[in-house]
Amino acid sequence: MDRGGRNDPCWCDGKFTTPGDSGAPVYVEGQYGDAWIAGIHNGSAWIDGKDRMVNTRAWSILEQTNSNLVFGDS
Repeated sequence: MDRGGRNDPCWCDGKFTTPGDSGAPVYVEGQYGDAWIAGIHNGSAWIDGKDRMVNTRAWSILEQTNSNLVFGDS
């Protein structure tokens, strides 16, 4: 996953990962001011000639733990 921001076309001008960021939630902004859980941050790696952030996707975590995500109103 890229680090967000608004630098089209890669959207990767956001802040980069630093030590202590691992385990942080990764999310995608929705259309209505909401957010969608995407995964958990794991660090960085050099991929295709670029520094990329490495994350574990939420569906993978749920699948490995045989779990479901429950939504509720707040």
